[in-house]
Amino acid sequence: MRKKLPVSKIFFLKFLVLSIICIALFIWFYSFFLDYDNLKSNEDFYAIKMNNNLIGWKTRNIISTKHSKYDIYSTKYTMQFKLGRIAYDVKLDQKLYFNYLKNEPHFCKTVIINGKKKDRINCVYLNDKIIITHFGKNRIKSREIISKKNNLFLSIDNYSYLKNLFENSKENMVCINTFTPPLFKIARLKIKKGDIEEIVINDKNYLCQIYNMKVLSPYQMTIKLWIDITSNKLIRYEQPLQELTVELADKSIINNIKRLNLVSKLSCPVDVYIPHIKELKELWVKTKMRVISREITKAKLESRNQTFKGTIKDNLINGVFIIKANQYYGKGAPNFPQKVSDSQILLNYLSSKIKGNSNNLILKRKAEEITKECKNSWSAAVELAQWVNNNIKYDPSKRTAEDVFLSRRGNCEGFSLLHVVLCRSIGIPARLSTGYLYSPLLYSGSFIRHVWTEVYMGKDGWIPLDPALGEYNRISVGHIKIPSLCSKPERIEIIKYSY
Repeated sequence: MRKKLPVSKIFFLKFLVLSIICIALFIWFYSFFLDYDNLKSNEDFYAIKMNNNLIGWKTRNIISTKHSKYDIYSTKYTMQFKLGRIAYDVKLDQKLYFNYLKNEPHFCKTVIINGKKKDRINCVYLNDKIIITHFGKNRIKSREIISKKNNLFLSIDNYSYLKNLFENSKENMVCINTFTPPLFKIARLKIKKGDIEEIVINDKNYLCQIYNMKVLSPYQMTIKLWIDITSNKLIRYEQPLQELTVELADKSIINNIKRLNLVSKLSCPVDVYIPHIKELKELWVKTKMRVISREITKAKLESRNQTFKGTIKDNLINGVFIIKANQYYGKGAPNFPQKVSDSQILLNYLSSKIKGNSNNLILKRKAEEITKECKNSWSAAVELAQWVNNNIKYDPSKRTAEDVFLSRRGNCEGFSLLHVVLCRSIGIPARLSTGYLYSPLLYSGSFIRHVWTEVYMGKDGWIPLDPALGEYNRISVGHIKIPSLCSKPERIEIIKYSY
């Protein structure tokens, strides 16, 4: 009689056979699709500079295979920063699978590491839309972006596309819509073909075609590219307003990389030291700065606490801000819960979809719990701001409102973003307010970029609060509101103040 094998041995043999089959398939897959005899790979290495400081490196690699219909555009970069005494790295690893038979992108995989935070984002390109899946900590989010296939720009790293774009056009300037990871947004680009220029990098001459790009939306910025005419290789990339340069380099530069202190990059020292800024009643600040994200008007620079005297031309702000410490205790605030009109503008400030946040029932329940004893909308907004200030610890990493809530950590934008989402979840219109904040602790007096919040109080209009600093009924005159992304001011000085 034949002896039966024990169950454990049968299981082991099945597992062994299955493993051998999997390994064989794995070897076949790579031998077929990556066909190393016919694989073409060309890696370029770049230095990343900001303010003429070497802060990181980037590699760009195009992998072509004989059997696969996809070219793979591989991009990696590392940048090193510090915020005060806190050191952290920003890293990106991205692979774009481009179908060269159909001349269109197919799939993009991106991993972004910002300090201790790691995100993975996948993008699938379909005929009329892009499906974006974000794999964050303890959650997966998906969203769709509608795109016009004939206007879709493939990737900022696919520089041969620029050449083809102008070969098929009689004009020297074209406008296109672009989806460029890792922005994950459709942007409008105006591209102008410039002169041909010879530049020298690492003792080697390159004859380059210059392209001047202007990003029209959602952010306004200018980009200048030098593309080698022979190889279509990127030689140099510049963002003048951000003082950012990426240029071809030797790998040996890695040894010379130094961390950029963001405090010095983002701050603007002034010659006036005011130790008790919260006690001031009025502050006059003269400044000259350029807005780079959207059209700016005088009306956008003025608020309940701030007036502006000066000129605005080509998004260049040149004049004097007068900031007053107006107190507000909610005497005329709407009842709570607040009844908001059908005005589309106000309804936009009730939307839960702000900077990657979606409708979150956990945040809504928490907001209801915090404000259950509140009688009007102002007391509810203040209670929420106080809760954020008391329960969130400062961390330089940017996070969504849900991340800040769950981790109990965030930067000034994180504090404010959480406050905005909590307010909106219970029917209080709220928005982020951006600009500069005076700090006596930096360089014996300096302005640094900052984010706070504003809530809508009916006939009293938009009222500012600062949950990060714990300022509610009266925020300090050190807040200069600039409702747009702007470059570091060319000039900023305090010309008058009073207690």
